[in-house]
Amino acid sequence: MEINFVVSLTHVLEHEGGWADHPQDPGGATMKGVTLITYRRHFGDHKSKQDLRSITDQELGHIYRSAYWDTCRCDALAAGGGRGRTGWRHRCGYPGQGHST
Repeated sequence: MEINFVVSLTHVLEHEGGWADHPQDPGGATMKGVTLITYRRHFGDHKSKQDLRSITDQELGHIYRSAYWDTCRCDALAAGGGRGRTGWRHRCGYPGQGHST
């Protein structure tokens, strides 16, 4: 359900910070919960840290839907059910980010 995705994404983004690029963070450069590795996986290796800092809502939606929402099959859940499941998947990390899933 599209409405579930929109509500869930809004909820997740309320808890995701802005820009972070701490050298000791294994995820590396991150904007609104999206790492540079994930950003490049979706939009190409030519994407820079500055591109990530300027990530659009459309790009965010694409990443969160394809990497987290669709992977967890959240459309099959009852209204509101995808919020916790998507957040869980996101906190566990996306393969290749230095986190285990």
